[in-house]
Amino acid sequence: MNMTEFAEQILCGSCLEDKLQSPEVLIDDGRPFSGAFPRQPGRPQALTFPRASQRGATAFPKMSEFDQDHKRGEVLHFFANHELLALELMALVLLRFPDAPRAFRRGLSQTMRDEQKHMRLYIDHMQRLGVAFGEKPVGDFFWRMLKDVQSPYEFVAQMALTFEQANLDFALYYAKVFEDVGDQKTASVLHEVYEDEVRHVRHGLQWFRAWKPQNQSDWEAFEKALRFPLSPARAKGTVFSEPAREAVGFDKHYVESLRRFNQSKGRPPRIFVYNPAQELEVGVGGLSYTQSALLDDIAHDLEPLMVLIAARDDVVALRSPLSETVKKSLSEARIPVPEVVPFSSTQRQIIWKKDRPFAGLHPWGQSPVMDHLAHQMDSASTRRTSQPNRDKMRRLVSKAFFAEARRREEVLRGLDTFDQCARRKLESSSARAQSFEEVLRQIQHFSSVTQKYVVLKAPFGSSGRNQIRIEPSAMDEQQSYWIKRSLSLYGELVVEPWRQVVAEFSQQATVLEDGAVVQHGLVRNISSVHGQYLASCVGKVHFGLERELRAFLYSSGYAQSLEMVTQRVATLLHAEGYSGPFGVDSYVYKSVIDSSKGEFGVQYLSETNLRHTMGRVALEARRFAQAGRCVFLCMPPRSRIGFQPLPPVELTPSGSQELVSRGAILLGGTETCRRVVPCVWVCREAETEGVLSFISDEF
Repeated sequence: MNMTEFAEQILCGSCLEDKLQSPEVLIDDGRPFSGAFPRQPGRPQALTFPRASQRGATAFPKMSEFDQDHKRGEVLHFFANHELLALELMALVLLRFPDAPRAFRRGLSQTMRDEQKHMRLYIDHMQRLGVAFGEKPVGDFFWRMLKDVQSPYEFVAQMALTFEQANLDFALYYAKVFEDVGDQKTASVLHEVYEDEVRHVRHGLQWFRAWKPQNQSDWEAFEKALRFPLSPARAKGTVFSEPAREAVGFDKHYVESLRRFNQSKGRPPRIFVYNPAQELEVGVGGLSYTQSALLDDIAHDLEPLMVLIAARDDVVALRSPLSETVKKSLSEARIPVPEVVPFSSTQRQIIWKKDRPFAGLHPWGQSPVMDHLAHQMDSASTRRTSQPNRDKMRRLVSKAFFAEARRREEVLRGLDTFDQCARRKLESSSARAQSFEEVLRQIQHFSSVTQKYVVLKAPFGSSGRNQIRIEPSAMDEQQSYWIKRSLSLYGELVVEPWRQVVAEFSQQATVLEDGAVVQHGLVRNISSVHGQYLASCVGKVHFGLERELRAFLYSSGYAQSLEMVTQRVATLLHAEGYSGPFGVDSYVYKSVIDSSKGEFGVQYLSETNLRHTMGRVALEARRFAQAGRCVFLCMPPRSRIGFQPLPPVELTPSGSQELVSRGAILLGGTETCRRVVPCVWVCREAETEGVLSFISDEF
């Protein structure tokens, strides 16, 4: 049979017999296709493509259903349609490019015979399982993506190196799944498909290398050859097989680059961006705010943390590309890296294709700068959530919001029974002061409570910044200047008694647009003696605490009470129009007031942060750690990382994945970080003292 006739019969034939006819001899005499290319391939009625509104009507069976014959037959129905789509697209390429090298066309026609064989095998086995080909709706994604390819080079990049390469993973994965449920016959079919697929991808790689620009690596050329929505993410299956790609002949750089690559395969991605100056942007500068050199360095060093908050198929906008050190460290820890796009903080611009939809901008925290950026990027398909206006947001973000006595009483009602320290009135735990004289009066009041120090906090600032500790009897001119300057900048200060804090915690949550609350979990925060943030820990958060303190935390119902406070805070925030992430900080302290009523006391509402927090990042990092481990998020000085190397990552199998059992995961490199090097450190409870001593010399 002539190769053109063979391809035309497969592309345009209206019955399965046409698609499956496979002549022993094919002649390629260069005869052109004289007909019109169809908008979609000819098919029997039962296998025609669905309307756009009906796409995805049939869900892929769940893994829990694979013990049912009919459900396994449905799986093979999906696979058979994929083979049919590949067969039709290869026929289309033979007809569209009659001048392509004859060796390429011969190899492609042999691949088509294999696809026919795979179809027959799938159809036979699905019938054995009680499913007829055509009884379920079929998809047309492959056809929509590849029907307009402009060259054989583009076709091998998109078919062989993308869809067929992914099938290397899928064939091995589902062969194991079918084996596990005792269906050895279907498993053997999938192993046969895998062996053929290795040859198909090898054929595609051979021609891809012959046609690609020779000054580009395989990986670079592959990325450039794909058009959105196709990306290298489509070239991977459920479980990534390096041996399969080695058998094909991909080089190590390509395999490692593909294993690391992630991008949304379907849904519009969310875009995450780090703006650590959120509180100052909201409270002080608005759109005109320019962050200090210190905050700029912090943003540069800590922005890779957003990789842990974003999902695999989201996007993270970064000022600087992830260093090879970070990519390698994340890869060793089996942490997927989302797609990364450039972000210019000076120009307030994310490099994004205007015709590519996205599901909204998700910054570290809402602010005028981020709202402006979101409006610039807005598109018809972007869903924007309503948020409080700037004045209301300024009030909510301010530390003075929950320092107001009436509001504190509403949030903390009924909880003073757990405060073993004299059960003093709730409003005496903090106060707002709007003049220098009022600040002095509150200092005197609180110093009588604590018998020594008082803490003054500016309403905007994070991680222990923009606050000072004062001993009233020794207040100096520099401290007086700080008070007056802060009042002129912010209009008020928050005054609190200084307490001997023995443990700090935070509850992380998200309030949704409908007012529902998602509580993510409890985090222990580690601070220096001066109140500067050092680290967050999740997992076994009571490590290193004295026995009496542990007993107090359990007997007082501390964790449950903090969850209740968080729920009440969320209710207030929703009433004010806020939706998004937030954290409620709390601490336990030693009593100096009335030791006869108990040694410890609790401040359930020391601060509320309307943004993502380091504690939230630590909770997200825990997903990649073995159960029962302590997981620290810390940021030691850059010099310390260079002086004392971190322990390597050790992995433990857990189901179909591997989890970190111990070791440190770098989120920054000494070659790129300016001040601190963020890292996630996983350890056993017995090893926490060593981690803490590394974080700070104070421990």
